[in-house]
Amino acid sequence: MMALIVTGLSISSVNAASVAEKLILQGIQITEKATAVELQIDFTQPLQYVRHFPLNAGEILQIQLQATVDLSIKDSASARRESMLPPVNDIVPLLNVIYEGSVPGGPFLTLRFRHVVEYVLSEGPGGKSVIVSVKKNTAGMTAGAEGESTLPSDQKLDGMMEEVRQALARDDPGRAIQLLGKLLQLPDHKYSQDARELIGVAREKKGQIARAKLEYQEYLRLYTAGEGAERVRNRLAAIELAQVEPREKLKEVKAKTTAEIDTYGRFSQRYYQDITKTDANGTTQRSLLTSFLNFSGRYRGEEYDVRGFFNGHHMHPMQGGGEDEYEPNTAYFDIKNRPQKFSAVLGRQSSNKGGIFGRFDGVLASYEFLPKYELTATFGKPVAFSSSSDIGKRIFYSAALSAASFVENWNGNGYYIQQEIEGVLDRRAVGGDVRYADKVYSAFASVDYDVSYQLLNLVFLRAGWKVADQTRVDVNYNLRQSPLLFTSNALQSEFSEFKALQAVAGESAMRDKARRVSSLSRLLTVSVVYDVDQNNQINADWTRSSIDGKPEIVSLKAADPIPAQPKYGPENTYSVQYITSNYFVERDLHFFGGSFSKGEDRSYAALFLRSRFPYGEHWYIGPRIQLDRTQNAINNSQVIHPSAALKLDYRWKKQVSFEVEIGYDIDRYSGDSNADASRTTLYFGYDVDF
Repeated sequence: MMALIVTGLSISSVNAASVAEKLILQGIQITEKATAVELQIDFTQPLQYVRHFPLNAGEILQIQLQATVDLSIKDSASARRESMLPPVNDIVPLLNVIYEGSVPGGPFLTLRFRHVVEYVLSEGPGGKSVIVSVKKNTAGMTAGAEGESTLPSDQKLDGMMEEVRQALARDDPGRAIQLLGKLLQLPDHKYSQDARELIGVAREKKGQIARAKLEYQEYLRLYTAGEGAERVRNRLAAIELAQVEPREKLKEVKAKTTAEIDTYGRFSQRYYQDITKTDANGTTQRSLLTSFLNFSGRYRGEEYDVRGFFNGHHMHPMQGGGEDEYEPNTAYFDIKNRPQKFSAVLGRQSSNKGGIFGRFDGVLASYEFLPKYELTATFGKPVAFSSSSDIGKRIFYSAALSAASFVENWNGNGYYIQQEIEGVLDRRAVGGDVRYADKVYSAFASVDYDVSYQLLNLVFLRAGWKVADQTRVDVNYNLRQSPLLFTSNALQSEFSEFKALQAVAGESAMRDKARRVSSLSRLLTVSVVYDVDQNNQINADWTRSSIDGKPEIVSLKAADPIPAQPKYGPENTYSVQYITSNYFVERDLHFFGGSFSKGEDRSYAALFLRSRFPYGEHWYIGPRIQLDRTQNAINNSQVIHPSAALKLDYRWKKQVSFEVEIGYDIDRYSGDSNADASRTTLYFGYDVDF
């Protein structure tokens, strides 16, 4: 029987034996805020957010990423497809997250929701995550209409509202709340105001006094005058009067309230097969089956909101070598005390606070004080993505201070973190993020400085300017140590465990090697986006990238030194892309573009077309084609690489979905190298919600 535990990552064209070390997607963290649900999607390697489409709202969100200039990262991040299942929950309708490194114009991150939602995107911590803030409506759910992106007919609205009144009449407030939630997720309609009042009435009948009060307050914010406003003021006054009556009376009211307990789950499987034919090696075949279990539960009372998330995967190489692998990736409890404004997250998790780059096992405790300020303390153990890559006993602690809005349009955070490995200082750093946004300008700055090494680990700057209603210019600059500074980097090229390193080297020698194996990488991108209209966008980029070389390093255990690594770059890349939706039929989407890059000894050019067509209510058809050419001056070689694929998606009864993709590509070499190859790939997966 296969073991099934934490967040799902389906694997594509990677060697099954080393799949865990090459995955890009690492986890999804869900945090509920006052007006939004924050999704933090973490990567195992640095990837920079470039742009997204559609701009403000959609059922499918396409996020274009950019790999860092570390060549090993660029190679591994450009040749795979992975999917991730979010923790199943009732606060955000996210179905899945798909990473595609080899698709035309990529790498891309695609988020698919159950219905149209509104969102805002930003960079995450350490240049290894993206944060998507999904707007909530005041009913506590994400904005949008489940299964619908347009307003239903008047007849359907009439029927829903009549069912609400019948549910209230037969004293079934739970059903009324469910229907009213759907009505309030729709664009404004003739029953919007009535639904806003009645959801407060329904919650009051159900005993959810605190939530009823919030609904009434929101009604009065939206509708300040009229008979409805007067009724709501009277109901709100009655609630507030009851809350200041003697303690004995208050206890009677609380005794009538009922807590809510909900559970959610999803089971999925992904199968990948790769058949490669080469002139030199004949035919090789690889296949991999990955299974996922995703489960969560939620308890909501008057004071406490407790969520538990548990999801896992089991990877079974069927052909091509490798061993079965399974482990928890995310498994935690999220506990909030609303009156005291205290929260804690316990278990395996990731965080965008405290300078923590990656997953950890531990506890994160937060306390809100004063308006919009939060203090966070974290203690834990970093977790490698694969248990086989655990290098030693590591622990860290950090403290962070966040300000939601310390000045109008500004927010930010600062942190201190210290980490040790086997009793040796691994990292001691300070840093933080600052964001600014208004209707015209936006800015983001992130810095991490290691006070022990007295070196900058990373600096990320992003500035945006809305030049006109339809035109936006963004500038990104990324300066980082590659890899980020840790004393444990001294393991590179020689050791797999830190204790083995300790046996032959002192701390001073470790730190000296760790400093030498890191080198500065630089990435500058200037992007221009022109929104022709609601359904059409043109964008263009210029990127300049480079990475410093590494000197020859004296080996800590062998006589021969570790060879030097030459400097890479600068390389200039130019790209242009046209995106259109609702062009041939409603809900279709098309990407067409090209790119050209030129470095010291190589050049690359590509043209691509990628589309998605709906068929009926439940099918999506996604063809894509690409033609690229790479020229290498070092060995005077050239490779022409055409590729094509067809993807089908089908959703059945809202609880079951299927996806299948068939692809074919060819490598045709010329010059001094001759290693022609062809590749056929098959990808199949399904999800079942329960």
